[in-house]
Amino acid sequence: MEQLEKIKNKELSHELSNLISKYKKITHTEKNNSPKKSEDDDFPKKYLEEEYLGDSSRNNTRKNLYKYLKICLKDKKEKEKLFEKIVEIENELYKNYGLGGPYINRVLEILHNIKDDKNEEFRQNIVDGKISPEELATMDENDMLNQSKRKEIENKIDNKIKALIVVEEISTEEGVYTCPKCHNKKTTQQELQTRSADEPMTNFITCQVCGYRWKN
Repeated sequence: MEQLEKIKNKELSHELSNLISKYKKITHTEKNNSPKKSEDDDFPKKYLEEEYLGDSSRNNTRKNLYKYLKICLKDKKEKEKLFEKIVEIENELYKNYGLGGPYINRVLEILHNIKDDKNEEFRQNIVDGKISPEELATMDENDMLNQSKRKEIENKIDNKIKALIVVEEISTEEGVYTCPKCHNKKTTQQELQTRSADEPMTNFITCQVCGYRWKN
């Protein structure tokens, strides 16, 4: 708390405090509801870091990564490799973000996506090494999503782009424009403009005889 009090920006301090609280809720299992752990589920102490000034963030990250990635193991013999891989992942996270808000935020993003029941491919790619620790540490959050969510976001983006474009088709009288290709005067006109642009609308003329289209 002393470190938070030193932050002059009260809004940043409040945001960081909320983020840390959120992280603790996810990474600390409630004692009353937590099932009794077997020795087989414990994360080996040799793969844990010495806590610095009582900060258990790094060890909690390693334990939680194992908690959600171990379901991808096909053989108990692979556990040792998974422990080593998790250490590599957490080391990359620490190297890129240090301790504090950015580190916690990144860990929460990864945990949120590997916990997703529909994101089996993402989990398996991490365990199999198709996604390297270096890549995972800096990966765009959208690339972590399961395929259905990713498709949903892509569709929303496409719809927003389409919504930004205003197209008005105007039939023009014969003789207003002359096709530069076939010299016919039977044409239609389209006015197009992005809503965010300050420039006037652009006219696109289409020849109804040869199909040639040009900008006016």
